[in-house]
Amino acid sequence: MLSLTSSVSCWANDLLFRKDSITVFGGVYTTGNMGETFNPFANHDSTYLVAGAYRREFIKLPWNIVLGGEIGLGLRFGTGSYGEIWAAPTVRLVGIPLGNVASMSIGLIAGFSGITNPTDLERQREYEHSGNSKLLFYFSPELAFAFRDLPNIEMVFRLHHRSGLYGTLGRMREGSNTHAVGVRWLY
Repeated sequence: MLSLTSSVSCWANDLLFRKDSITVFGGVYTTGNMGETFNPFANHDSTYLVAGAYRREFIKLPWNIVLGGEIGLGLRFGTGSYGEIWAAPTVRLVGIPLGNVASMSIGLIAGFSGITNPTDLERQREYEHSGNSKLLFYFSPELAFAFRDLPNIEMVFRLHHRSGLYGTLGRMREGSNTHAVGVRWLY
């Protein structure tokens, strides 16, 4: 059993560390706060997100920890259409073996997000806190899965979160949250 785990770790470790990647994802906004949004069955809004992100990984540390940076563009739509851009450093734990056929990565992306206009829910939250959601903190925990036979492709599940961090930015507590699913191409 040790040799099976070692061989899976080797292929996952070697193949999942790519310097560049592109992720395309989409999802639906939730009506709750970030804590409530961790529940995959949270109440959903009528606003959606389609987005793409470019990631560059710079440093591979011991224990399969990889540091990098991400920039992304998104289109938010529902009762109108709005743009979003974000930039953030990233940290991922890569190559967690899932048997002999797949591996998993756990990642965190944390930086800043700017928007052209708020969604209806963000506008309501701006009113409640006399705030401004144009520039907020960006936080996105994610899980990614890769199959041994397709090592350059990952299925990605992430929480797309914008927040004022208890009034630190824009006098906002909560901005918006999205359940998102996507695909990442590592090259």
